[in-house]
Formats: sequence, structure tokens, C-alpha cells
Amino acid sequence: MSSYCWDTSVFLALLRGADDNRAPEEVLGLRAAVEDVHNERAILVTSTLIFAEVLPGNLTDEQYDVFRRFFERDNVLVFEVSAAIARSAGEVRSRALECGKKTHTEDAVFIATALAVGCEALHSYDPDHLRLAGMLQDDELTVCKPTGTQASLDMEAPEQ
Repeated sequence: MSSYCWDTSVFLALLRGADDNRAPEEVLGLRAAVEDVHNERAILVTSTLIFAEVLPGNLTDEQYDVFRRFFERDNVLVFEVSAAIARSAGEVRSRALECGKKTHTEDAVFIATALAVGCEALHSYDPDHLRLAGMLQDDELTVCKPTGTQASLDMEAPEQ
């Protein structure tokens, strides 16, 4: 079974839908990842930090309800920012600095959570996360925009 860690940018893209102005290929990738979670082909992991970053006031009541209900699934796991994850986040920030890249604490926490749990991929639309992809290859963590095991295609029959 696949395992993905989502940061805030992915949850917001999912909740805002068309209002998030994603490119068509990004929408397909997100849809495929959501289908993996919905059909229990993947475990979704995130940090408790998500609850501080996704603000009810920035979403409609319906959107926030979808967000809240997403965590009722058995294959959606939320991990506390433990001392071990916080230390790992500090190490991620230090490694990033050694590569000449500054990383925000919140970004490092999501990366550290994905590493601690052993996720295959950290899904993000955040350019700060995506630029660290090369740095994390040795950790066997893929940092990429959301993608799933199979993409959905909206196909219409050709007009005759």
C-alpha cells in the first residue's frame, strides 16, 4: 500500500477546488491521490500542524466540514509534533542550509513527519518543499506534486 504525506498546500488545493487555480495536470494528480486514499490503496499521513495552518475563517463552512471529515478515515493518520519529529525538523533545516536553501520550520515539520513515518512521498505544491526534492533522495522520500497510482481522465465521446 502506498503512503503519502500531505502538507497544507495539498489540503487547501483539495478544499478550494477550481478556486485554487491549479493546472490541469496538477488537478489530475491530486484527483488520483485522493482516489488512492478514498479506495484505501494509500495511507495518508500529515502533521498536527495542519490544524493550525488550515483556518476555518479562510474556507466556507462546507469546505471546512469536508476538511474535518477527511480525518475520520481509518487510513488518514495525524502525527503529533513530538520531540523526535522536532529534532528531525531541525536536522532538515540544517541540511537545507548546508545546501544553500533556507527552510521554514513548518515546512521542515512536514518533511520530518514524512521521514519519521517512512512515507514514500511528501506531496506538496509549495515551491519551498519541491526545491528540497534532491536533498531528500538519499532518505528515500520523494517530494513531488500530488500523484496517485492511476490518474483519472475525464473523457467525452467524440462528436459525430
